[in-house]
Amino acid sequence: MPYLLALLIGLGCALQLPWAMVWGGGWWLAPGSDVAQSLLGHLAFQADGWRFPLFRIASLMPPEGVNALLLDANPLVSLLAKFLPDGPHNLLGWWLFACFALQPVAAVYALRGMGEQRIFPAVVVAALAALMPSLWFRPVHPNLCGHFVVLLALGATLRLLRGQVGWRMGAAALLLGAFIHPYLLVMAAALLCAVPLRAGLARDWPGLRRAGLSLGLSLGGVAALMALAGFFGAGAGDRGFGRFSMNLLSPVVPQLSGVFGGAMLDATGGQYEGFNYLGVGVLVVVALAWHRPPRWMFSLLVVLAGLTLLALSSRIYAGPVLLLDLGLKPWEDVFGAVRASGRLFWPVGYVALVVAVAVLAARLPPMGFAALGILAVGLQWQDTGPLRTRAEAMMANPGAAPPPAGFAEAVAAASRLTFLPAAPCVTGPERDLAQTLALVAVRVGIPVSSVPAGRMPAGFGCEAAASDAVETRLAPGELRLVLEPEFLPRLDARLLGADAGCIGDMPRLCGAGLGVPLPASTAPAMPARGGIFDPRPFQAHGWVSGWNAGPRSTFLLPAGGGALELRLRGVALNAGGTRDVVVRVNDGPPIAWRLADMAEVAQRIPLPGGPVRIAFDVSRPVDPQRRGLGPIAHRVGFELIAARILD
Repeated sequence: MPYLLALLIGLGCALQLPWAMVWGGGWWLAPGSDVAQSLLGHLAFQADGWRFPLFRIASLMPPEGVNALLLDANPLVSLLAKFLPDGPHNLLGWWLFACFALQPVAAVYALRGMGEQRIFPAVVVAALAALMPSLWFRPVHPNLCGHFVVLLALGATLRLLRGQVGWRMGAAALLLGAFIHPYLLVMAAALLCAVPLRAGLARDWPGLRRAGLSLGLSLGGVAALMALAGFFGAGAGDRGFGRFSMNLLSPVVPQLSGVFGGAMLDATGGQYEGFNYLGVGVLVVVALAWHRPPRWMFSLLVVLAGLTLLALSSRIYAGPVLLLDLGLKPWEDVFGAVRASGRLFWPVGYVALVVAVAVLAARLPPMGFAALGILAVGLQWQDTGPLRTRAEAMMANPGAAPPPAGFAEAVAAASRLTFLPAAPCVTGPERDLAQTLALVAVRVGIPVSSVPAGRMPAGFGCEAAASDAVETRLAPGELRLVLEPEFLPRLDARLLGADAGCIGDMPRLCGAGLGVPLPASTAPAMPARGGIFDPRPFQAHGWVSGWNAGPRSTFLLPAGGGALELRLRGVALNAGGTRDVVVRVNDGPPIAWRLADMAEVAQRIPLPGGPVRIAFDVSRPVDPQRRGLGPIAHRVGFELIAARILD
């Protein structure tokens, strides 16, 4: 009966969601920001073939592709959708419906882990959990609405701490978290760590071995499945730890409140990720239930303290006031994987709610608890009114503006879509437009050069992607969308193709035979063979005089044949080190160079026939002033001293 009542409460909340959104309308028609990113990955994974690793999407960011996890594509729901006929299907609206419907059910499961099994406490905890502000704040990250996973892990943890059976549900929560969103996995794993920690603190060595083995097997099994799915090593690290944190006052100071009002606390420009206001109803319950916790909960409190510290990060703010600044290093390097650490307070809020309801239900007479529960739920309902209205309005309406006239139709008839600059390298309306047209491309099954991702695949670089889009010939049927005006002067029919043209002013969509033809520059004359020549007419991107400037430099020759000999001097990160350079000639395989620091060396590059483009990629170029070379450029990797063409 408690679970049935909780499900009815959940369905009542879920039915507040716009029904058109659940069925794939509403904001899915023209989503913006993270919603578009999730939908892109969700649909592209279904439209792509079966691959290994399982969740690699080859049609996005070809040829390497990108993993669905990096796109917040909800791998679990995407995999289920892929088995449905006549796809791709958008099931993310139903996923959101399920999140709100299952939230109260999981809260009852957590409450029963405290040993409280009566109906009215279950109804109270179900209603309050369904109205948690942090849940209603999150629809812009659809997959992070799976708070029920945290509650399932909490219920399993409470049972295990009290000596009951719970490892099966704990393992299920870990598995769900791994294949829904990594942050949910981190929270579930952290809660379950309280079980072996309790045994260790009590010096219960047999219990520690049993709990450690159970947790290890659960995590190991999940890790093995994640490895098969290609989740490990799929993306490069991101920055943000210390910015996307929780404000110290966030849980208790009213924000976006229907009772007290109040703006969101954000001292860093990123503390919206740490929005953790508990709501006035939950705060009343927690305040009245305040007591000294039993000893069996001590290990759980240690885990919650750790999660709270991570949520606050190495820069702790109380409102706008910086209370403690430990700097970013080494904390950003250690905890960079959970850069939006403010989210890690969610388990703390749910533990506070579940324990408080259990304590008050045991302490108060039934009628007194019933009156308090009705008051708390009523206050919470009123307090979350603005958040619920905001969430419903967001879901009901498209978040991105429609593309310029003719753009969507042109993309639907193309064979490939490329962005200039790459979609992850722009923000605001430009990114929304890129994602809108990427969705058009995904729906008709054509490759897309780049898409924004939570963490970009290793090796991706904005400069490299931009130079590729400006300097390489259009493939048959390819379109290139210019998103920033600084690239317009670099559009050259000599490089893109003699029949290249564009429609639109800004943004501009370019392709073969499209719109107004592009002007073509005159190619510089080829230098005489055997003699040293001035390389400057052939330096295209990323040069300051003879110095490579930045992670990508390119060299364009109007004709090939023979070999290009370059005399170079590498600039390592540190004196006496080496500088690695990756060279690509046209579409050929990469050539690896290792240059000694500040030593002159000659390197030869075979030149194929026809126009030749040579790209030099430098990982982590160094500040030249740090190496005593003066203010040459912002970053350098090597100096080009001389060049000549040999037979």
